[in-house]
Amino acid sequence: MNNTALLQQILDEAFATRDFRSLASHLAEDVVFEVTPPQGMPTTPERRGKQEVLDYFTGLGDIVTFWQVRCFGDGERVVVVGAESFTMPRYDVTLGGEFALLLHVCDGLITRFLIIEELAESPALEEKAGSYQLSAISYQR
Repeated sequence: MNNTALLQQILDEAFATRDFRSLASHLAEDVVFEVTPPQGMPTTPERRGKQEVLDYFTGLGDIVTFWQVRCFGDGERVVVVGAESFTMPRYDVTLGGEFALLLHVCDGLITRFLIIEELAESPALEEKAGSYQLSAISYQR
């Protein structure tokens, strides 16, 4: 199984069940983790280690169960484009957004994990994506 197919399977399972053990087993011990927040939000420093990635996802709670992701790429670089949409019935409001995960895989382990929140308004996509060649990628629901 190639990196893209493997990561699709791992992420689909992790987000549906909120069980991140399989994802953790595919993270390098010193994985570089960075989150690029929406414009206007404070930036977060680059962090390292499996626990940083796991803390991010567990901290999101149930919201990840609404995530739909599609993996693209081959070889060492995998782009994950995602969308979330959910309705708050009490307020009759639907919320959602798009995001991207840029992953670098080396010897079967994720060594760099970049999250770009609010994809539609993020100038960081072009800055950070670089060699991921995102111009032809779009998420289809």
